Amino acid sequence: MTVNLMREALPHAQFQNWVSPLEFIRSDDKSIILGVPNRFHGEWIRNHYASQFQRVLKTQCGNDLQLEFEILLKEQNEAEEPVAVPVVPIRPILRVIEGNRQDETVPDETPNYPRFPNPFLTSDFNNMAYQCCQLFAANTDWQFNTLVILAGVGMGKSHLFSEVASQIHKMKPRLRIRYITAESFTNEMALSFKNGTNREFKVKYQDETDVLLVDDIHILAGRLRTQEQLLHVFNEITGRGGRVAFSSLIPIERIENIIDPLKSRLLSGVIGEIKDPTFQEKVDLLGRTSQQNQMGIAPEVLHAIADRGQRDIRELIGTLFRIHLQAHVEN
Repeated sequence: MTVNLMREALPHAQFQNWVSPLEFIRSDDKSIILGVPNRFHGEWIRNHYASQFQRVLKTQCGNDLQLEFEILLKEQNEAEEPVAVPVVPIRPILRVIEGNRQDETVPDETPNYPRFPNPFLTSDFNNMAYQCCQLFAANTDWQFNTLVILAGVGMGKSHLFSEVASQIHKMKPRLRIRYITAESFTNEMALSFKNGTNREFKVKYQDETDVLLVDDIHILAGRLRTQEQLLHVFNEITGRGGRVAFSSLIPIERIENIIDPLKSRLLSGVIGEIKDPTFQEKVDLLGRTSQQNQMGIAPEVLHAIADRGQRDIRELIGTLFRIHLQAHVEN
């Protein structure tokens, strides 16, 4: 039925090119997984037809399901695409990994948070931040419990946090990990005050979290009530041996209207910065990305993309994929 509804929603040519090759794999109460011929096919659908799929799924199922893709491994493409790679949103939303620190058994539930399809690629411009994240995840030094990642928009902060969460969970599955943006933390706190559930909010973050990852801390400038609440959470988690990591677009000392105790805590941690890449680093990153995704792209094309002056790595790699997809579609 989903296919028939999509047939009605799209022009015939678009349906034949992009929807017809899809195959149903499985579904549950939270998501539906469809098979695609290759990763680029999945990326194209996610970028161009995701909203239509969501409307159709809601019409058919009555609720919002997350749309996910896996590459179909058929005989003709086993050599080219040896593993199934999930197509996921660029910005990860990490679900809470629940656990009992006193329980010696590992929870049966497998963590189900979106992950980037490829590992984080390092170069000189981001290696310092990457190494800091590795040390934070390993936690070989008990004093290394606070981390701040400084980077511009689209430079890989969320990608790093996704890898940190994954590595910590692999090493210590019983730790309870939470990822949240500073904006979401603010909204959740305000809602708890409005609904009279502030106690539950405090228990969730202060008592039931072992590792907290907070994205975009800079947006808390001037939000003193949220800063005070976050400071309490910070102190409770680190006070019992937990870890807290933050990301920011601007240096902590330049965030305006931030309370001194919170600023002091943030500045006391290890700070890893992702700098702007050089031209050659862009070319290298594009080349490794094309190899990683089995895309045959000429060096002169990689140089032309890198020469566009983009500092945003997400936009740079997005351009690479768009050009490859366009060439693939137009032959």
